[in-house]
Amino acid sequence: MTAGTVRSGSSSSSPSSWPKMTFALDDAPANSPRSGGLSFTRSESEVRCISTPAVMAYTRKGAIPHLTRDNVARLPNEMVHLSLEHFLDISPPIFTRAPMSLHRFIGLYETPTYRQPILALGLRDTSSDKPLAPNQDKLIMAATLQGSTKISSGAVCDYLLAQPTDIVIAPSDEQRAKADGRANVFVSLVGGQSPIGRSEFSNALLGDTPNQASQLAKVEPGRKPLDASINGYVLTIDSTLPGLHELCHASLDPLPSHKPRLALGVSGPHAILKTIQEIGLDIFVDEWSSQISTVGVALDFSFPVSHEADTLGHDREHQRPIGLDLYDPAYDRSFIPLSSSILAPSPEALHAFGPIPPTRAYVHHLLQAREMTSYVILAQHNLTVMHRFFQSIRDVLRRGKEEFDLQVQRFNDTYEDQQVPEYRGRGYAVVMNATREFDRVNKERGKGSLRDKLAKDAVALAEGVATKMTPLPSPAVPGVVEVNGGSKRQRSLDERSTTALAI
Repeated sequence: MTAGTVRSGSSSSSPSSWPKMTFALDDAPANSPRSGGLSFTRSESEVRCISTPAVMAYTRKGAIPHLTRDNVARLPNEMVHLSLEHFLDISPPIFTRAPMSLHRFIGLYETPTYRQPILALGLRDTSSDKPLAPNQDKLIMAATLQGSTKISSGAVCDYLLAQPTDIVIAPSDEQRAKADGRANVFVSLVGGQSPIGRSEFSNALLGDTPNQASQLAKVEPGRKPLDASINGYVLTIDSTLPGLHELCHASLDPLPSHKPRLALGVSGPHAILKTIQEIGLDIFVDEWSSQISTVGVALDFSFPVSHEADTLGHDREHQRPIGLDLYDPAYDRSFIPLSSSILAPSPEALHAFGPIPPTRAYVHHLLQAREMTSYVILAQHNLTVMHRFFQSIRDVLRRGKEEFDLQVQRFNDTYEDQQVPEYRGRGYAVVMNATREFDRVNKERGKGSLRDKLAKDAVALAEGVATKMTPLPSPAVPGVVEVNGGSKRQRSLDERSTTALAI
């Protein structure tokens, strides 16, 4: 990559176009449930405030799955996450050459009726669980849409800083991005499954380790530690790791508590509440609600738990699912709204269907027919539920830690947790059942049905059983014009054969 292939921030972006971020915590211990506020200032008259804990919408290729811009405009969406990996199929990534801002490039720009969200740009796709080879010296492994690839750390830095954005999630070993001075840089806290390794990495950011401190003093006595240019921290949460609580605290305890913490990989309301309660995280990327929308699940839970749900939830054997599997035939005549939860969106504010909300039977029919409208309705519904879920979390946190702990316990008693935590939010029983139905309908409605039929026909022929097979069209002859009923040449040959037999 040459220097001229990317719109570098230093040449094409003035410092004033990069917003200044500040974070203020309410009174709370460092590693307990905490609330606060993020502020992004572009000018004296343009200040954007985000209350935390907050949720960040997941995108693929810059678009929220299943939704167009007019759909997104109906959502209470405040923050959006972009993955650089989604754009690495073209080198350099196309947005780095765009003669427009990143907000306008992805269609989420300010209008009189729509307020542009806060954008966070990072390397990784937060929904991907593809195994990657270890990074090499000056080379980073990335999972692109066309497979894994190697990319230099310098190129990653150039791409992340090519367009002014609100938050830049820098690789843990890329110091140039941390020292850029314009971007609001969040850095990933690494160290694997070793508490000692995690603690040493955090101390290295502060310059507190013996090697780091002596090296800095030897090279440049007045040099500030790397943490001085870092605006926030990123934790990748794997709920299946033993001692996750200890690992996260090993990373966070040495670091200042007044900086925001972004969580990746936390899927499902149970895991979100647990990490807020035990670790004290502030921002969550929500790829989970888009994933379950694809398989036909409508979220149907409340926080705080309603009195009726709490009464039923005291019996652990009769816990409620966190959503509805709308592939279930039980909903084919259920003409009631998708959810009765206080978190559910109102039809007037969300849907373009007038005052009558889409019913469970209607979405059930759309899913069975594989209509794209079903995914649009479910994506809007689930994203709104998640945003209101975080708003309820903030409301409960304002009442104090004891009240929050009580409401979390009531939630855990009322709603089923994941049966298979390794599935990263897809381990809920209702989600696994819906996924099986999604695969079944896909095969019945076209995807995979021809392949399955050909496989069955091949087995039947091998066993000597005659089956009725749909003949495949003969390959076209070069230079012959195809018309209905076959080529002109084929029709001519058929006519000659008929004439010869008649003679």
